[in-house]
Amino acid sequence: MRVILVANPKGGSGKTTLSINLAGYLASRGERVAMLDLDRQKSATHWLAMRDMALPDIELLREGQKGDTDWLVIDSPAGLHGKNLERALKLAHKVAVPIAPSLFDIRASQDFLAALHAEKAVRKGHAFVGVVGM
Repeated sequence: MRVILVANPKGGSGKTTLSINLAGYLASRGERVAMLDLDRQKSATHWLAMRDMALPDIELLREGQKGDTDWLVIDSPAGLHGKNLERALKLAHKVAVPIAPSLFDIRASQDFLAALHAEKAVRKGHAFVGVVGM
């Protein structure tokens, strides 16, 4: 299973929006997709519950649960850092960092991007990082 971690320590950066759109896109291509909603607000979970049943299936995983899918999209919580970030990166093949187009959001994300690049999984090429302008 390939894993996409959507992460930014700043709240309101677009993590859930990007997560659900990635999951929906992959499912529409015929991929078997699961989502893990780690955000306290559980917006991705609510979105999945409201999603039209006629659309391709996206499985909702709970923390610690293993899925049998092609892709896992992780909607991370705001403030992801330290050991929690390190654990999440061990799972991830790709990290998508949504950034809103404001000076405040860009500056707030700079430290996170530096921290990502300092992590062993990224340095060793296990996880690749991409920035997405929202």
